[in-house]
Amino acid sequence: TAVRVGFGLLSTVAAAMYLGGYSRPHHSDTELYHPSPNSCGKGCDQVLDDSVGNGTQYDEAMAMSHVRLSEATYCVGSTNPTYWNCTTCDAGVAVEYVIEDNGARVLVGYDSEHEYVFVAFRGSYDVQNYIDDLDALFKAPYKDDKSSANVMAGLWDEYKKLYDDVFTAMQETALAHGTTKLALMGHSSGGGCATLLAFDVARGAVDGFEAKDIKYVTTFGSPRVGDPTFAAEYDAYNLNSARVTHFEDIVPHLPMESLGYQHVTTEIYYNEHSSSYTVCDDSADGEDDDCSNSCSPFSCTSIDDHLSYLKVVIGDAGC
Repeated sequence: TAVRVGFGLLSTVAAAMYLGGYSRPHHSDTELYHPSPNSCGKGCDQVLDDSVGNGTQYDEAMAMSHVRLSEATYCVGSTNPTYWNCTTCDAGVAVEYVIEDNGARVLVGYDSEHEYVFVAFRGSYDVQNYIDDLDALFKAPYKDDKSSANVMAGLWDEYKKLYDDVFTAMQETALAHGTTKLALMGHSSGGGCATLLAFDVARGAVDGFEAKDIKYVTTFGSPRVGDPTFAAEYDAYNLNSARVTHFEDIVPHLPMESLGYQHVTTEIYYNEHSSSYTVCDDSADGEDDDCSNSCSPFSCTSIDDHLSYLKVVIGDAGC
């Protein structure tokens, strides 16, 4: 269900006229753009940061804004959509939609300071249960679009039950504020969903948006989303995508690489006290073993590190 917040409900017809209408991921009758290596996507105009080697230009102040929004997803629900005074509920942020389905939650709205539409996915409500119940089987949801990429089945199922409402909320919020600029974010499994959404936007599966509209993708403690094919196709769009990890957080090591999974770039690895970070050297060959993987395979077991990012407490305790 989606709860509309703020000014009057905009008609779907008007959104369709402005943005091209409501969309689900395209099917076999539509050929999507598939990038070549180091391509920025169709029509992309991003300036690449050579020091990172792709489209990522990490901005810690912006990441702080995104982690605070990611934390707010744990505090603001559809039962109290006007309650925007939690610890991390920043001024200048207007939540237009609260979308919920069987425990999953997404906030969609507009940040007037940064002038973009944001989509923030909540992570797992119970981290230990998430770890215990992780569905690490592969699913190939893009076969109809000529891609052999595989993603985590459990994560895809979580994303799939949300994306119809999320797409519509994005389109109507963009129409209301006159911009298609996007910031996508999330913590834990919510970070994985943000990655899947970024991939859908970049490959042209969300009407009214394209790769160049994505100004930021920032995830915190995200699990691995898919296989090396998915990682390569995602990375080829050269999005400004920061995959933030914290010291010995257990979740970024799930599902294991030995099961055929690989993270997308670019990892931003914080030390134990979040006092410094490393921009990691991810590549098509795999993950940077000097960053989060440096504690693998025996020491990457911390749930406490998963519930603290950039010194912001994540979860109900941070509300």
